[in-house]
Amino acid sequence: MYQDAQGALYVREESTSPAEPEKKSSTWPWVVAGAAVVAGAALWMSQSPTRSHNPVDPDFDALLLEAANPDTPWERLKDLFEHKDREVRRALLQNPALCPVDDQGVVQTGLLYQLAAEFPDEAAEAPAFVLHAFYGDPATMLLVIDSIVEHTKDPERVRSMLSLFGPLDENIRRMAAYNEVTPPDILLELAEEYPASVARNPNTPPDLLRELAEDFPQEVAKNPNTPPEVLRELAAKWPVSVAENPNAPPDLLREFLQHQNEWVRKFAKKYLSRRGLL
Repeated sequence: MYQDAQGALYVREESTSPAEPEKKSSTWPWVVAGAAVVAGAALWMSQSPTRSHNPVDPDFDALLLEAANPDTPWERLKDLFEHKDREVRRALLQNPALCPVDDQGVVQTGLLYQLAAEFPDEAAEAPAFVLHAFYGDPATMLLVIDSIVEHTKDPERVRSMLSLFGPLDENIRRMAAYNEVTPPDILLELAEEYPASVARNPNTPPDLLRELAEDFPQEVAKNPNTPPEVLRELAAKWPVSVAENPNAPPDLLREFLQHQNEWVRKFAKKYLSRRGLL
């Protein structure tokens, strides 16, 4: 069942053919069963699902099928990418022809790259991504991988992407250092390569922030995960950055209310009020 932008609910009706096994939730199922995903795309070509009638927009179901159809012309796929309904855009990810190869042999990843920002986890398991990243040259998917790592909210997705593709391109690792869901142990590994990004990441462990405070004091001063004692040490030289920290100690923020700097006073009042302490 899914819901479109107008709020109408739809129920997928099964065809008379035998149903495929239910997909079990696991980390990176296509790594183990990539061939099954590709086979699923081929199955779609010969057997399209039926959907219940849409009372709001009778053509909506047809748009979903058109978006997923590998025979849909490329120019039409680009038009569907601009559709206002999120489910139409999502349906494009089911299309195994989403990344065609041009006359020069270049894989066109533009649509998949943009869709990955909106649907990072679906993009990581899309047939077009699997076809090129695992059955072709993964270098053609680097921008898509960057986008997935940057936008996913799944910590294990970040971990798996780094394990599979991290050595291919430094920007993949940079996006992981930036993403707020990246696991702390991964941030610890990335700290040497991208210390400034790790110092800003609110998922960075306090002990690591202590180590980074000397070289990246402003970044650490703003990090909500920075220990209170470190913030007190930084307050004398970087009062504005510490005052911007939503987790700065209340007693320190109260001291800032009398600070000569207007911005320090303003931030201190803001965060004390937000915590009901003023």
